[in-house]
Amino acid sequence: MSLSKHEADELLDLLNDVWDHGATAERLQAIEDFVQRHGPDAGAKYLELTALNADIASSVSSARAFTSALSAIQADDDARALSADDHQPEGIRPHINRRVWHSRLIPVGASIAAAIVIAAGWFLMWRGDANQPAREIASTKTRPPLAGQLIIERPLQPVACIVGETDAIWSREYSDKTLKQGQRLQLVSGVAQLSLACGADIVLQAPCQVTLVADNRVELTEGALTAQVADWATGFVVETKGLRVTDLGARFTVAADPTGVTESHILEGSVLAEPTKIVRPNSESTLLSKGQAIRVNLPESTIDLIAAKETRLVEHLSSFRPLRPIEIWNTGLGQSVGSEDPRWMVVGGPPANGPYPRPAIVTAGDPVYLDNMPDASQWISVSKDHMAGPDSTYTFETRFDLTGYDLSTVRLVGLFLVDDAINSLELNGNAVPFERWQSTWDYQDFQRFRAIEFNEGFIPGENTVRVELYNSPSRPEIPHVPNPVGMRVEWQAFGCEDPSPVY
Repeated sequence: MSLSKHEADELLDLLNDVWDHGATAERLQAIEDFVQRHGPDAGAKYLELTALNADIASSVSSARAFTSALSAIQADDDARALSADDHQPEGIRPHINRRVWHSRLIPVGASIAAAIVIAAGWFLMWRGDANQPAREIASTKTRPPLAGQLIIERPLQPVACIVGETDAIWSREYSDKTLKQGQRLQLVSGVAQLSLACGADIVLQAPCQVTLVADNRVELTEGALTAQVADWATGFVVETKGLRVTDLGARFTVAADPTGVTESHILEGSVLAEPTKIVRPNSESTLLSKGQAIRVNLPESTIDLIAAKETRLVEHLSSFRPLRPIEIWNTGLGQSVGSEDPRWMVVGGPPANGPYPRPAIVTAGDPVYLDNMPDASQWISVSKDHMAGPDSTYTFETRFDLTGYDLSTVRLVGLFLVDDAINSLELNGNAVPFERWQSTWDYQDFQRFRAIEFNEGFIPGENTVRVELYNSPSRPEIPHVPNPVGMRVEWQAFGCEDPSPVY
């Protein structure tokens, strides 16, 4: 049965609440409850309304329409403000956040993104898939992540380095031996050794094609590789079309051919071998130890345990110097909003706003910020209300320890979201070069992290990073009114251990 006019209006009111005030967990839950209550017809109406809103948002995004929309909103709000201020002294205007205009338009795209994901989940739950087990269909009925978590953009991070080559010829030249997440490598001939940031080394034997899915996971499409994993990197994964191999402290090989046959041989330690559901829907993981091996044949849907064979690729691992992650803290990691971040300090700023140093404060921030992710990073600021005086600067500081690392192998990349700009960036008192960007009252860039590489200036022991953050003036009509200031930082850091003896 189709929705009644009253029910359609009720759904539109729920969506308007999200579009006007943001996609909170409560508002998304209200929409989810409505669609579940009224069934597939409500889902269809939901998609229709969100698609219409997307078209409107697309039109508003053009420069002329955007300016026109802002002018209309501003005129309307100014009229309301003047009407409400009849009893105020002349020349006094109410406080207006410098982002009041943008905060009404920017969240539209985020809400639409959330809407599409939610709707996709509901339709999958209702319609199902003839080839998908019922228990897997049921598992899709979960609360979707908030909108900001869907649209956050992060530059691809370095996850591995080419550390050795023997007669290696690649399908393309890699002038930079540092490799990034998502990169697909095709070795045409020869042998190459890669060190992954997690602490695993892999030796590729041509012809071989692998994809660097993450710093602790690779996908082998074709060819053979041998992996050796450091003690701290347990959990490293090699995936093929028919098999997933998870390291439990081992040295092992994996080979895959174009016909769909995969083998894994355990040379030391143990692994968890899990055939994919394509091979056999009810197959279970198998613990394999030294001397054991597994063969998965996709065309024949067979799984066989066999005896392991040695490989000459092990010779290339004789110079095994695994990369090791460096402990450096993302902003707000694991903290609650309103609490102090003990790993980030505010060490400088306007004297009137002291004392310094003091811990930075984890904050939810301005409504136009991307949503915090406590298990990844969160916004920090100089105060709980994230407000500060205009045209001011604050210096934030964090420290990390490189004791035991070979400084020539250290790689450090920071991902930054800032309000409003980074004036300067220092490592151990030395300037770090970067391309400056800035958000202002009429232009905000909080939808994507900017990557900054630290290539030199590391010292043994404790290292210090300082970020001087600039807070720009508010809207021209109210230039002296305090406005939001803060930043959000995530790190990727790794290096080899120092081989020198310690006395």
